Amino acid sequence: MKVDFDALAAKYGAKRYKVVANLPYYITTPALTALVDSGCFAQITVMVQKEVARRLCAKPGTGDCGGFWFC
Repeated sequence: MKVDFDALAAKYGAKRYKVVANLPYYITTPALTALVDSGCFAQITVMVQKEVARRLCAKPGTGDCGGFWFC
């Protein structure tokens, strides 16, 4: 959660990275937010718990949607 993605990319001369991760339940929202907000990833592929996936796929304003920046 404390990685400066822009500095890491600059260190290795990369312009855009791909991320593959298995995110623990308790840091899913802050981790996804940090990854998306960094803007330096060409692709983000994550595995999350079924409950988190349901919330991510829920329509805004529904009872299932909540706790994420886009709901």
